[in-house]
Parts: sequence; structure tokens; C-alpha cells
Amino acid sequence: FRIHYYCDPCIANKRQKDLTRNLDSSLPSSGHSSEEGQDLDNIDESVLQLQQMLIPNYCIETLTNVLGLLGHPVDVLRPLQDIKSAMDLASEIIDLLTLSLLPSIWLCADELSLKIHEELKTLMKLTGNALEYLRSYSTVDHCRITYLHLLCITTKFLSSLVPLEVSDYILPSALKISLSVALMDAPIYLLHPGLNATLQEYARQFTSPDETECLKLFEEIKNIAKSLKSAVTILKSFEIQKISMKTVYLSKFSLNFHKNYSIIKKYILILQTKYEDFNPDDAAMASKLILGLLSNPNEEIRVKTYEEINFLVSAALGVEQVRGRFTWTSLTFLFDTNILTEIICHGVTEDNEKIRTRAEDILIFLLKGKLQMGQAGWDKFLHSLSPIFGLLQSLATSHSPLGQCISKMLDPDIYSDVNLSDLEVLKGNVRLLYTQDATIREEALFRIIYLLGMENNTEEKRPRLASLHGLPLSSLLILNHQ
Repeated sequence: FRIHYYCDPCIANKRQKDLTRNLDSSLPSSGHSSEEGQDLDNIDESVLQLQQMLIPNYCIETLTNVLGLLGHPVDVLRPLQDIKSAMDLASEIIDLLTLSLLPSIWLCADELSLKIHEELKTLMKLTGNALEYLRSYSTVDHCRITYLHLLCITTKFLSSLVPLEVSDYILPSALKISLSVALMDAPIYLLHPGLNATLQEYARQFTSPDETECLKLFEEIKNIAKSLKSAVTILKSFEIQKISMKTVYLSKFSLNFHKNYSIIKKYILILQTKYEDFNPDDAAMASKLILGLLSNPNEEIRVKTYEEINFLVSAALGVEQVRGRFTWTSLTFLFDTNILTEIICHGVTEDNEKIRTRAEDILIFLLKGKLQMGQAGWDKFLHSLSPIFGLLQSLATSHSPLGQCISKMLDPDIYSDVNLSDLEVLKGNVRLLYTQDATIREEALFRIIYLLGMENNTEEKRPRLASLHGLPLSSLLILNHQ
């Protein structure tokens, strides 16, 4: 057979006609014998026309044979030079194929184009199988090299002929799986970022569960690797001011992998030192960091976090001498409603005794820290605590120091000292009527009676029940003191 080169519409070339004309002019005229020779040439030309191949068909056929050669174990009788020659041939054939076809071939619907579609899809399926076969023998040097070479050739072919938008519909499943798995090849990611970027572009277009799972796993591994790098930076650094909040936040994702929980102490040190200078984005990341540590599924991380926060709070607000002294400004990262909610709702009710004790101590120090904080610090703390007063007051009890401290804040004799409003004190004592502790309920009732009695013009403010009609007065409660 011969390649249908001069008749291929993709390539315009008149050399065949020029060559024929030159040969005819150089031969002497011989009358009858010349006519017989011309007839014979015409017959040969007709026979050869039936055996001609289009360039795309030739390229696909050659690549199919090359892939068949790669998909078998290396024969001791076949030197590795043959494999290298086959890969070099495949690379040149791909160049020829991309010259003879355009990406628009996938939009053509004529008979010839549809046939090329099917042949290309079959070729891509064989490519996927060959890649998977070579990857399974990646511990063998020549298989590894061949795998990388074939993967480069494949991505070059796809980039030239298969648009990203239609790749999910065109590529066979075998090739999509091979490309997705190649994403997690660490040497490719580190040494060949361009190749890995191309693989990512195509993998993001795939929608089948197997391919999307590979992409998801790749993203997770990449994030963990970045997190480990950030964690190493923090652990080795002695200059806290140079560590960005983004680096700190990124490092938290690898805690469960390296398990070096001393980094939590550095987190707290960074926040107590730099939080006042954070912009809103950094402050939001700091809040998410602390919340993630306080609510981490790993109990050891939660214990370590509560211990470090408790030490900092006691050092800033406590009266005992501890290593180092801090001011209330070191605690401003804790003056966050979400963080306080986590401590109140989950820390104090934690099954782990260490966490529960540390959470209670933190709240006690904060609730009794007005003197140490000063007016500015106390106002800032109350501002973050006010939306969750109801949650805090649900912990009121006469059996624990924290519960007694919460109840004491609502005492009408001292509430003005802690800057609570009259309405907030009244609402707080009404909430205490629903607690299970009888002592607290009794105390709250007396306080409410006292507060109502202190109101001016109470006679005018009482509801006129006699003038009300159609109201469910039967639902009114009467509290009997026992």
C-alpha cells in the first residue's frame, strides 16, 4: 500500500505532477511502445488508488501497532532500543496526526469523519490500557520511563485535538481513569508541573464517580502537603511576627497526621501577640482556627487547646503567680460570640473531665475579670457575651463555682457593678425560673418580686384584665412558694 499523500485534501502538493511531467519529457518518443507503457501506468495507478491510505488512517494504524508493542512484557530477545525507537516513532506520528487533523473534526458528521471518530476513540482506549499496564510496573525502570513518555505524548495529542469542553463525552473510560490516576503521581507533580496542570484541566471536566473521586483525593493530598509545609515553618520559626495568619490557618489541617500538638501552644502565642493588629479577614481566620481546635474530633487536640487557653486566661486575669504576665489584650481573640458559645455549650458539658474543668475555669476567670480587664476590656467582653446570655444562664446552679458566679451576676444588689441593664437582669432572672435547681429558682423569684416592687407607678402599669375579652386567661400560671 501507499499513503494517500498527494490526494489528501489536508495537504496541497503538486510535486507528483511535476515529477511525472519531468520524467515524460526526458524519455524519447517511441510510438506504439509508449502508448502501451502509458496504458500499463494507468492500470498500475488504478490499482494503487485502491490501496492508498489517508494520513489520519496511517497515523492511527501505526500508533495502534506501537501500543500493541508496549502492552506486552519486555522480551529478552527484544532490546530496549526497540522500545525507544517505537516511542520516538509514536511522538513523530502524533505530530503528523495533529498536522493533518483539526479539533473541529469532532463537529463533522460525514461518513469519513465518523469513521475517524471511531478509530480515534479505539486508539484512545488502547492508550488508556497501555498507560495502566505500564503504571502497574512502575517499579521497573524502563516501564516507568516508557509510562512518562507515553503520558507526555498522550497529553500533547489531547491538547491538540480534544477540546476540554467535549473531553468528557469523547474520551473513553479507560483513558479518563488513567489520566485521573496520573494526577496523584508525586514525581510528575513535583518535577513536571506543566504536565500535571494539563492533567488537572482534563480531570476537572470528568463527571464519572471514579474520576471525580481521584480528583477529590488529589486535592486533599495537595492540601495536606501544603498544610504540613506550613506546620514545619511554624514549628521551626522563632520570629512569630513574620508568620502570617494564612500560614497558621493552613497548618491546622495536618494536625492529625504529624500529631505534634506543641504547635497548638504556638497558635495561642501568635494570636495573643498579633490579634490586635489583624485585619477583618485575618480575625475571621483566627476565629475559625480556634473553633476548629475546640471542636476537633480528636480528643487530644481539644484537651491541649483548652489547657493552653486556660493557662493564658489564668496568667492574664488570675491572682496567682505564673510564668509570664499578660494583659487582657492578650485575650481579645476569645472575645468572639462563636468561641464563647462553643465553650459554654460544649466545653462545660464535655464528658472528658479535663476539658470540662478547663472550660469552667476559663468562664469563671472571664466573668470575674472586670477589675483586671478595666472598663474597655470588660465592655468588649460583654458585647461578645450579650447575644448568648441565655445560654450562659442555663448553666446557673448552686452546686458549682461557675453556676454560683452566673447567678451572682443577676443579683439586683450588684448587677450595676458589672454593667448589666435593668432589663437584662430581669430577663435573666426570669430564665432562672426554668432551671432544675430549686435553690436558684427560689432566689430568682425573690429577685423578680424585688425588681417589680422597685418599679415606679406600678399601679398604672398593671394590665386591666377586666377589660380584656377572648384571651386565654386560663393559661396564666400561679407560682406557689414552697
